[in-house]
Amino acid sequence: MRICIVGKYPPIQGGVSKETYYTCHELAKRGHQVSVVTNCFEVEDDFRVLMRDSDHKQLEGQYENGEVKVYATSTMLVGNHIPMSNPFVSKMIGTATEVAKGCDVIVGWYLEPYGVVATIVGSILRKPVLLRHAGSDIGRLSDNPDLAKTYSLLMEKASGVITRTPLNERLIALGLNEEKLIQGRPSCLVPNFSKGHPFPDPELIDASKERFLSGKLPEKIRGRLSSRLNESPDPDIPTIGIYGKVGGVKGSYDLINALSRLAEQGVKFNFLSLVGGRHPGLSRYLNTILEMPALAEKTLILPFIAPWRVPDFLGACQATCFLERDFPITFHTPQVPREILASGSSLVLSREIANKQNFSDSLVDSKNVILVDPKDNDDLRKKLKILLTDQDLLRSVGYHGGCLSRIWEGQFASRSGMADAIESFSLGT
Repeated sequence: MRICIVGKYPPIQGGVSKETYYTCHELAKRGHQVSVVTNCFEVEDDFRVLMRDSDHKQLEGQYENGEVKVYATSTMLVGNHIPMSNPFVSKMIGTATEVAKGCDVIVGWYLEPYGVVATIVGSILRKPVLLRHAGSDIGRLSDNPDLAKTYSLLMEKASGVITRTPLNERLIALGLNEEKLIQGRPSCLVPNFSKGHPFPDPELIDASKERFLSGKLPEKIRGRLSSRLNESPDPDIPTIGIYGKVGGVKGSYDLINALSRLAEQGVKFNFLSLVGGRHPGLSRYLNTILEMPALAEKTLILPFIAPWRVPDFLGACQATCFLERDFPITFHTPQVPREILASGSSLVLSREIANKQNFSDSLVDSKNVILVDPKDNDDLRKKLKILLTDQDLLRSVGYHGGCLSRIWEGQFASRSGMADAIESFSLGT
């Protein structure tokens, strides 16, 4: 089958981009011809993963009978028309209309702007359109009355919409005919999340320095950050890490406040912070760490990296935190905890996110996970101290977390529920 997917793609950071990438390559491995139409190379630095030459080579793929080819929009000066904007929709329509002519189905992955583009191109070419939403588009963007009207039109025009059962009512409220609902099957993690490799390497540190020091961060922060980009973690002491966007609801400040206190108390650890986000928020996060001398001395700050390199990062962390709390999209169910468990790193997890996991009943505090309330800084600090100073506990939690991961991931029949849904729809099965 020939499939055109319009959507987020690396170097865009985030779970949607990562899932799109792995789904495209899984479909190609199954013998399908996959054309990706995206604006990925125009993503702002705030949400751009650090891509090295070898990473760029992985964006496309040639398999025995299938292939992934990427068709990215060309850059242009923003502000060529008023009001100032980058006309992503128009550019991707132009690209996708040519690319999708020979395709059997057009997939719009994330409604804004990709679902809009896929729907328009599908109407032009009279091709079936399959939509895949995320959390923020139907949970936040659709709160805007103008966007809600547009998304209702997408629901009307779509041949099918891939979703998860808990979100059926939200899609129906947007006007989707219930007969068009396609339930995405749960699937296991991609295999490389169980494999870690040496991290970081000198090339990554040099590239990270170039990214941070040539970016839009305030000069004061760039100057102070420069010295913190020369140090690799001490291999003789435990490393604790965090990765993803920074912010209050991410528990970023809860963590560094707790770690700063521990550093002042003389607890030995490395802190790997693999983070990014909009410059004001990122600047605040970096400046807060740099204003904590005891913690800054133990910290290596790196930017977002390509999703296939995240296992390398996790392999370097004896403990990894995911402390999201008070997240405004209540049905948001991040996959990061599963990735951490699969890596064998000890998972430090907020109770809010633990309760959202399908395997929450199997999470046992201080056995296969460390459960915390990030807003209770004393509790967070005490649990981190115990974990970082008790090597047997650190190893045990990571080991038992890995055992839980193998049992949980091993129950799924499919490597990619999204690839299953797209393939079944394309083949009419």
